[in-house]
Amino acid sequence: MSFLANRIRSNIRRLEGALTRVVSYAALTSTKLSLELVESLLRDILQEEGRHAISIEVIQKRVAEHFDIRLADMSSKRRPENIAFPRQIAMFLSRQMTEGSLSAIGEAFWRSRPRTVFHACRLVKDRMEVDSHVRGVVGTWRRNSHAESHGDSSLKATLKIGKNGNRPQFLAALDDALGQHATD
Repeated sequence: MSFLANRIRSNIRRLEGALTRVVSYAALTSTKLSLELVESLLRDILQEEGRHAISIEVIQKRVAEHFDIRLADMSSKRRPENIAFPRQIAMFLSRQMTEGSLSAIGEAFWRSRPRTVFHACRLVKDRMEVDSHVRGVVGTWRRNSHAESHGDSSLKATLKIGKNGNRPQFLAALDDALGQHATD
């Protein structure tokens, strides 16, 4: 179940279609589902999802365009505020919107250390809490970026299991429907 939630993020209809395909196959064939079987059943959907993935490089480019700075400034050592803050926003968005580790994100930003990326993420998050302009810029950029790349809003936040362990209602219902056929 978590495999589907993590791999199909573009829109709810695509996720529902994938779940329907998997559930139907399991019900019709009475076959126990495995990760390999699910990947095989959903190969076309998973390949298309992979093409829409947002990368750190795309985020750097779009943030540089938005703040009217050179793309090279995203990975330079220069630290004036008009470059440093957009770079921090790009690090924050990279952390939120990609699967990149702190180290991988740091490498994309002139070999910044993981703690530098962590600090940038914390700083942007703190500024978003008190500055509506920053909150608006980050939120708008995130929505526009996903809309361009996916054609719909992202399911990442919807499908993520919360800290308290709650699962989205439709995933819990699907678990119940699949019963013994479901394997994570």
